[in-house]
Amino acid sequence: MLLQAIGAAGAAALLSAVAARGRANARPGGKVAVLTHCNTGSLATAGYGTALGVVRALHEMGKLERCYACETRPYNQGGYSSSSTCLCSISARVLSFV
Repeated sequence: MLLQAIGAAGAAALLSAVAARGRANARPGGKVAVLTHCNTGSLATAGYGTALGVVRALHEMGKLERCYACETRPYNQGGYSSSSTCLCSISARVLSFV
């Protein structure tokens, strides 16, 4: 429950910041693309996720275009973990930095 509330608050703050910068209609339907670094999902936080909780909330609101997950450590495990959490219903891409 707590992580879901944090995710909803983060999603609202992100959408508000995007709108304040005049970018609310930059993508069709006012959707946003989000970049998350390392694993911020259920494997790392036992549930809804922290930063990935914001991504999930945006998706539930119909305001997420795509989530980009990246990781710079060996094997890119954080990016893969976050993107695998998204695979069920959220459009995600892994960005790999060598």
